[in-house]
Amino acid sequence: MTLSLSRLLLFSALPGIFIGQSSSALDTNSSQEINKIIRVIQPGVFDLQSSGYLVRMRAWGVSFPKRGQPGFAAALAFTEKKLISVTPRITLKQEFDDLNLKVVDVLLADGTTSFSKDAITFGVAWHNEEETNRYGPYLMAQLKAKRLKSGIWGTGFDYDISSLL
Repeated sequence: MTLSLSRLLLFSALPGIFIGQSSSALDTNSSQEINKIIRVIQPGVFDLQSSGYLVRMRAWGVSFPKRGQPGFAAALAFTEKKLISVTPRITLKQEFDDLNLKVVDVLLADGTTSFSKDAITFGVAWHNEEETNRYGPYLMAQLKAKRLKSGIWGTGFDYDISSLL
């Protein structure tokens, strides 16, 4: 059976349908899943484009200043710098939180750099201990940031962290 070129292009443009696959390049391209962060909504909340789906996610184990609080602009800039146009390694920690966001651990670069730990270390966020059950690396990063008065820890603003968790 022969298909006209226009029909072949129509069928091959549909996801999951490949006719007459003989090229190994086509095989490798079809099996690769592209996950790219395309938008930051607020500090720690972002949209991930994945295989035809757009999924809104939140970074696990970390909380950020709210709009209008000192450090919000720095936290937003940090999140955008670290996440926009990045293809991260994502680990699902919670299917949905109370805001209907997927809660994920975001690993950058070679899969060893944690976005959440970096945010805590640079003082643009604090460790959400209730969510992580006092996860050790995040606790240590926060203690160091407090000692150095990095970012939010140098403002003297009372964030009332327990009410923001």
